Amino acid sequence: MTVISVDVSQASNSLRQAEVSLQKLPAKIPLATSRAINRAVQAGKTSAVREVRSQYTIKAAAVRESMSIRLSKRDDLEGEIVSKGRPRSFTQYRLSPKRDTVGAKRKQPMVAVKKGGALKPLGHFIYKGKVFARLGAKRLPVEHKTGPAVPTLLKNENVAKTVQSTMETVFIKRLGHEVSRLLEEKK
Repeated sequence: MTVISVDVSQASNSLRQAEVSLQKLPAKIPLATSRAINRAVQAGKTSAVREVRSQYTIKAAAVRESMSIRLSKRDDLEGEIVSKGRPRSFTQYRLSPKRDTVGAKRKQPMVAVKKGGALKPLGHFIYKGKVFARLGAKRLPVEHKTGPAVPTLLKNENVAKTVQSTMETVFIKRLGHEVSRLLEEKK
């Protein structure tokens, strides 16, 4: 499981400016902060999918379905992206051939997990859309082979930095917007 939270420590100046702007409406500060955090979390999820797709050959739907977001509330100013999941089948990555590889004219399955990486032979076979490996010289037993889980991909240093940076930027931008919006409502 991977958890990515909004880090507002870099936005201390923006928070101070929000407090100064909303001096006459101190009860509205948590509302503006909560709304900005929620927008930052949603932008972070989008950024996470985009970054994982830019580095790995996994399908976007597989990344999206492994993530959930916990939104912030006025009394709980924490928002986070949580990614849970098991190792993914190699069929979620770039796999060749895509059809079953059983029978007389068998091709060796090859997979590329990283973008720009060469297809690497698996030395196994594909049956009913899943990659299997024999555990001995006999036909059985076989083992289902899988690639890395989405939470593992999100732990990549470049992906995590980009997502965190996006969330910080969106938080700062949205906080200013929410403060001005609440000030206009007051008038």
